[in-house]
Amino acid sequence: MSEKDKSIEKIKKYIDDNLYEELELEKLAQEAGYSKYHLERLFTKTYNSTLSKYIREERLKDAAARLIFTNTSILEIALEARYESQQAFTLAFKRLYQVPPGIYRSKVKQEACRLKAVTGQNSKWLRKNNDWKGRAAA
Repeated sequence: MSEKDKSIEKIKKYIDDNLYEELELEKLAQEAGYSKYHLERLFTKTYNSTLSKYIREERLKDAAARLIFTNTSILEIALEARYESQQAFTLAFKRLYQVPPGIYRSKVKQEACRLKAVTGQNSKWLRKNNDWKGRAAA
């Protein structure tokens, strides 16, 4: 693995570990030892996604897990995911998951209950099928 690859992987890990912090491009670039423009190019080339898109989607994936595994309000989840309003969060969530967060929460929980009743499977199915990374509290 090249030094650049290690550096980009380190930034991805830093983002994953600090997902709910303010993740400014300049701070990430400083952490990697690159200019913000060079970091953006390297990250996009490596992960086929811009830094901002990657951060946004990871926050939404984590929010989806929180919707399923916690009873935290949608507004609180939205604010923790660094959205300025529940409406902005709902629009972004709907773009990624094709349904608003409230419907997602109820439908996935209903499906989990149905599967558990039919197959005896537990929340491991949800984690696997939601690409849950374990950051949300159970």
